Amino acid sequence: MMRRTWIAALVCVAALLAHSQDLPPADRLLFADGLYSRGLYEMAAKEYRSFIETATPDESLLMSARFRLGECLRQTGDVRGADREYAAVFNGPPDGEFRFRAGYRRAEVFAEVGHDAAASDLYKAVLDAGAKGAIASAAAYQRGLLLLKAGAVADGVGALRHAAELAPESETAVYALLKLGELHADAKAEAKGDGAALAIGFYDRAAGLTSAPPRAAAEALFQSGDLSFRRSDHSRAAETMSKLLKRYPEDARAGDARFRLAWAEYHRGRFGAALAAAAAGAEEEGGRRADWLYLRANCQRQLAKADEAVATYRELLAKHAGGGREGLVRYEMALVEYRRGRFREALDALAPAKVPPEQEKEALWIKADSHAGIGETDSAVECYRALVREFPDSDMAPHAMYRLAHYFQSKSRHAEAAGQYRELADRFPKHELADKALFACGVSLELAGRDSDAVAAWTGLLDGYPKSALVEESMYRKAMGELRLKRGGQAEETLRGAMKLFPGGKFAGDVAFWLGIRAMERGNGAPEAEAMFRRALEIKPEGELADEARFRLALALRKLGREAEAGDIL
Repeated sequence: MMRRTWIAALVCVAALLAHSQDLPPADRLLFADGLYSRGLYEMAAKEYRSFIETATPDESLLMSARFRLGECLRQTGDVRGADREYAAVFNGPPDGEFRFRAGYRRAEVFAEVGHDAAASDLYKAVLDAGAKGAIASAAAYQRGLLLLKAGAVADGVGALRHAAELAPESETAVYALLKLGELHADAKAEAKGDGAALAIGFYDRAAGLTSAPPRAAAEALFQSGDLSFRRSDHSRAAETMSKLLKRYPEDARAGDARFRLAWAEYHRGRFGAALAAAAAGAEEEGGRRADWLYLRANCQRQLAKADEAVATYRELLAKHAGGGREGLVRYEMALVEYRRGRFREALDALAPAKVPPEQEKEALWIKADSHAGIGETDSAVECYRALVREFPDSDMAPHAMYRLAHYFQSKSRHAEAAGQYRELADRFPKHELADKALFACGVSLELAGRDSDAVAAWTGLLDGYPKSALVEESMYRKAMGELRLKRGGQAEETLRGAMKLFPGGKFAGDVAFWLGIRAMERGNGAPEAEAMFRRALEIKPEGELADEARFRLALALRKLGREAEAGDIL
């Protein structure tokens, strides 16, 4: 039936062709247009040519025929002929109906055959000739793409911006904005300020246009949300991905959007919502099950569901081995076990894994602390040393050095402990452990019998950390070291400073006692000695110091000729 219909139609066309010369000019043009609309380009081209050569219509009909002839020739592969007709129309009457369309088509022809520079110039010619609206926007857009292709990024960006401005509600504007977003997000465009922020602005504009096709709008929303996610603006990322899923639930990006939304919820601390999404995603997204399981394990870990998190991590390792994530999964599983004090399990989790570089120092710390936690001291020391050696400038190096020094101290290896403490303080002078390390360095040196070095360590603490909680004890220990070194004057100066700064402190009684001792050593110091010993007794009236202070007070009183008072005290 269809075959007979086509044969009949062709017979009718042939009959019409035979008598087309007898038709009025306007009707002949309509006949040619009919052939063109049915895809009969060769027949239509003959009619257009005949019309142009034999008829004497008005100029507007002639330009229309020449434009249609160019379209037919382009469809049949006669590029040169098409260009000739388009050029005639574009260079014809400046107010012609088909003028700018012909110029645009001519530029398209040059672009199709690889003459990009000429095509770019032709698109510019259309714009310079005064094209408006959608066709001007399309010309600017295509020219922008060609300029980008040629490496003229700044000019290309300018052309795309122009395209979006020429017809701000057109479909071309949507694609120009998408391309601008891509360029700025990729940091290849010459844009001032934060390229990603500009890209988000372009994507949001594209998504908000009523002319945006659903696929383009969904893509714009996804790219905007994805950039927000990468900029750690997780609230905005979640909002944008939610909008995408609400408007375009069946779009090709919906699965990616659900996944990004879940991670955005995770990063903004909404672990319950992220966990619910991960549980659903693991069922719905079969090809992405491992990714959803990983997110679920992380949510369980953050929600302190340790048993569930470990179970999910184990499922990942058992069912989805490979994929380059095993080391990270094992590290996070070890972290869960470590935090709940299951040190052997933490070590077992890390044993076969090659941890990603970003987690190597944390993994070493977990190993060191876990070995220490189960009494495997040698292994712990080895891991602490490795951490200091491999990550000497990391935030964990000072803690590892402090642990090493403490270990040496516990083994009465005081010189090694002092060296480790000193290195910590010297290398990390602004760290929270620096003052503690200097103090412990002084104690270790004191225990090693190196009073001079110990005094130097405490002096460093007093000079460098005047607000440290260890200042009072450091001053007292420094004074005691100075006394042992026979530096009586320096010791007395240190003790007086301590009395001034800490009149009611932990060592106030000891300080007063030793100032009394120093006063007694002077020939005329008995009055001051009496005052200091009495002060020591007032501050700390009990214990060994109290007995010694009473005895020394009695001696001072006798020296002052107050025998009766001395006798009462004794």
